[in-house]
Parts: sequence; C-alpha cells; structure tokens
Amino acid sequence: FLQELYAREINRENKLGMGGRVASYYGRHIKEMWRASFPVFPRGVKLVMARKNPQFEGYQQQDSQELLMSLLDGLHEDLCRVKEKPYVQIPDSNGRSDQEVAREHIECYLKRDRSVIVDLFSGVIKSQIRWPDAPAADNRKFEAFNMLSLPVPEESDIRVSLKVMFQNPDRAPLKVSLNLKHNATLMAVKEAIAEMKEVAIPPKRLALCDVTNSYVFQFLSQTLPLRKLERVDIVAYEVPVFGAGEGEEKKADKSDMTIKMGKWFDVKDRLGGWYRGVVIAMDVEKRLVKIHFEGFSANEDEVISVDDDRFRPLDTVARNRRIVIRDELLIPKKNVQVICLHRRMVPNQANFFNPNKPELFGLPFVLFIPSDITGAALYELVWEKTRRFTTP
Repeated sequence: FLQELYAREINRENKLGMGGRVASYYGRHIKEMWRASFPVFPRGVKLVMARKNPQFEGYQQQDSQELLMSLLDGLHEDLCRVKEKPYVQIPDSNGRSDQEVAREHIECYLKRDRSVIVDLFSGVIKSQIRWPDAPAADNRKFEAFNMLSLPVPEESDIRVSLKVMFQNPDRAPLKVSLNLKHNATLMAVKEAIAEMKEVAIPPKRLALCDVTNSYVFQFLSQTLPLRKLERVDIVAYEVPVFGAGEGEEKKADKSDMTIKMGKWFDVKDRLGGWYRGVVIAMDVEKRLVKIHFEGFSANEDEVISVDDDRFRPLDTVARNRRIVIRDELLIPKKNVQVICLHRRMVPNQANFFNPNKPELFGLPFVLFIPSDITGAALYELVWEKTRRFTTP
C-alpha cells in the first residue's frame, strides 16, 4: 500500500466489492500514517466501512474483531483478481488422501476468490463430521479462513497470599503464600495451611475473613472459588479449642433422601435449574409429590415423580442454597464471635475545631467467646490478646 501496488489490482467490476473505495481509502490512510508528522484520523476508512456494513455507522462502540473481518473482506473483494466468479461444485472426498482432497478444495476456492489478501491472510482448516450410525461415511472438507477464534486459556495455577492469626497472643501473625489450582476453592487454602509445619491447624479450626482497610468485612465460606477472590485480602483466624464435645453438636443429616411432607431438598425445575424446594403434597400410590420452590410463587409449583433424578440433598447444588459458615467450623452454638479493631487518633488538618480523628490500623482480631460472658471476663480476654503490643 505504501508503494501503491494495490492500484493496479483494483477490481471495480466486482459486484461484491465497493468499487475499489475500501482499498483506495485504506491505502491513502496508510500513506498518511507513515509520512505525516501529526495525528491522522481514519475518516475516509470509517465512512466507507459504514457504507459497506451499516453496523459501523455512528460512533457506538463496536467489536474490534468484527471490524477487522469486515475490513479484510472489503479489501479482498476490491482487490480480487477474478473478474467474473464462476459456479464451482466442490467434489466429495470419497476416501482419498487429505493432500489430494485439500488440493482440489483450494483450487475450487481460488477460482472464485484470489487476491493479495488471500495470499497473505488466508489458510485452510479441515472439518469432518462423523455419524454414529454410519462410521464409514467420509465427509471431509477443507475450508479457507482468514480469522481463527480461539478461547483465551486460563492460568492453571493461582498465587494466594494471606495472613494467619494465632490464638497464642505472644505469636505474631504469619504471612503465607500458596500456589493452588485456578479452579480450587477456599477449602484448598485451609487444607494447604493445615499441612504447613509452622501452622498445623485443622481446617475446622480456621476461619477465613475478608479484611479490608483494617476491618473484617465478612467471613468467607470454604466453598467460594479462588478465582473470584483474587483482589481480596484474606486473613485466617485460628478458632480456639473448646471443651470435649463442644462445637460438634449433632446437625441434621442432609444425606437422608427419604421423601416426606415438609421436607426440604435441592430440586431441579422444569427448566433445568436447581433450587431449594419443599414437599407440600404427596400421592403415595402414583409416587408423585408437589414441590414448592423457595422464593417463587405458588404458580411455579411442580408435580414431580419421586423416581425422577431431580432431587439432591439440601443446600448442595441449589442456586439459592444457604451456606452457614459456622457449620464449617468447630464453634459451639452458645458461642459468638466478637471483632476487635485497632484504632488510633491522627491529626485532622481539615477540621479546625476537632484537631484529631480516629483511624483504623493493623490487623483486627476475632474472639470466639460464650454469649453469657461477663464484662470483666471479656475485658481480661481483650487485655490478654493485646498485651504484646503494650510496654511493661
């Protein structure tokens, strides 16, 4: 285009082209880009592309791949060396070798489409359809392409950095860096921490929290995928060891799939989605049950056969399943968690009447204490946790 070699190949008779306008405006724009010492705007290219494809009219945001494909197609048709495109019938493969079939298909393609764009940007891809009922059928095709869309590969591993807060007040927080699979959950983080000699805390006694700006924003469930938490500052808090049997209260057996009135399950609806559902009616003779889906109106109730594979234990696969983080930890029901923050006063130059303002700093700590604890006992516990920060 810089040497204007395209001008001798412009095909103004091609009914599928733009009469050479795409090639002319593009060639003019390329020359301006390489020779001008000032910003160049592709107004001509934009105008002719809008005439070729109306979706590029105006100034709305468009897909760059679609623009590139449309531009290459416009340049190819304007520079096509075939003046009149003949009708071509592509022969069948009939058990011949790939080389022979590919050569015939390429020759058929070049009889209709041949340009400098094809020479530079086109390739051939093999496609084949197999029928289970006719495995011997031969249906190979070799098709030309100038754009091959491929999925962006995901990283196989993800790096996770977090801090571990111990129950021992004399032990400083430990910074941990883990290399885990990209599709792993926070349960893998707990298990990896438990295997470290410096930590050696069972997963049931590790509470993971999202700590933002020295504040415990939320407790994190071990079922959350890591890929959704790449920008979250995670802190693992050690849960203390309680008395024998505490924290191990018997919970409802969710694996019991006995269907009865008023029992909850994860149920697949008629559209294939899994939701929490409760049995509200039963027909024992016909083995049918009526399910009401949580969060939906009675009009969405469904009658389902108990023999259908549409039932799962409660809160295992439903989209609206309830995740109780306390169930993932060895915490007695009578205990509660108290979040303690570090606060200091810093100068406040923006307010003349109030020269100081409070500011959070450092890592907060979490206390797992009985709900009936006295104020004096709580005061002593907090003092015990903070004594390493104070001078004797």
